[in-house]
Amino acid sequence: DAALLGSPGWAATGSSASSATGSKGYLRFGLAARVRCRMTGSWVDGRVLRTWYRDESWPATESPVPYVVLLDNGQHCCAPADDDSCIQDAAVRWAPPVGSVVRSPRIL
Repeated sequence: DAALLGSPGWAATGSSASSATGSKGYLRFGLAARVRCRMTGSWVDGRVLRTWYRDESWPATESPVPYVVLLDNGQHCCAPADDDSCIQDAAVRWAPPVGSVVRSPRIL
């Protein structure tokens, strides 16, 4: 199960990134796109700040993440995969069927 890594102290300087259609492949969201990110127990809205980000301090075995998002609450997070389990279009709201029980996902 994909998880988002919250990193409130992350700075938007000294990073490497390519465009949404760069060498790492096509991404669904471009820079400044409004998205929702899955955080522990909830979804948080924000804007895509970077694509294909890899911090220089990460081990060489760590792959770039598709997105870094500046959340509306002022924090930054990394979306480790470009799929609806961790990042979604903010304009599309999923609603559970009437009468169903929905549990918040647990991030491991």
